[in-house]
Amino acid sequence: MPTTKKESFGKLSDGRETSVYTLRNTKGNELKVTDYGARIVSMRFRDKNFDNKFLLKSYPDASGYENDSESGIVYVDGDAKKFAQIIWNGETFTEGVRFTAEVDGTRAEVVYSLSNDNEISIKYKATGASDISTQLVFSADALPDSE
Repeated sequence: MPTTKKESFGKLSDGRETSVYTLRNTKGNELKVTDYGARIVSMRFRDKNFDNKFLLKSYPDASGYENDSESGIVYVDGDAKKFAQIIWNGETFTEGVRFTAEVDGTRAEVVYSLSNDNEISIKYKATGASDISTQLVFSADALPDSE
C-alpha cells in the first residue's frame, strides 16, 4: 500500500507556511503535491534501467511557484488566479491526499493518489463552477529519446 508523508515546503514571500505531501508506492515511485495552489510539484518514476526520472518542471520549495503561471496550476472555470495563490486545506487518507478550498462562493476539491501499479489519479469536484482542471508542464529531460 502506498504511503503519504507531510513535510514543510517553506514560506511564501508574505510569510505563509506551506506543506508538501509525498505519496510513495511500494516500487519507490513518488508523487509530490503541495497545499499551495493544490498543485503537483514533482513526479519521480524509475525507468527500465531503474534510473530516477523526474517528469515535471519543479522548484525546491513553494516560493518558486509564486511567480510560475504554468506548473501544476488548478483552473476553476478557466481562472487560475483565484485558487493558485491560496493555501488549500490538505488531509491525507488511505488512498492519497485531498485538498479543499473555497473562494467567492466557489468550493473546489482535488484528490491525488498514486497506486502500486504506478497509476496517478486526479479527481476534481467543484460547487459553483462549471469546469475544473490542471495544467502540467513536463520536463524535457523526462521525454523519451527520439532515436
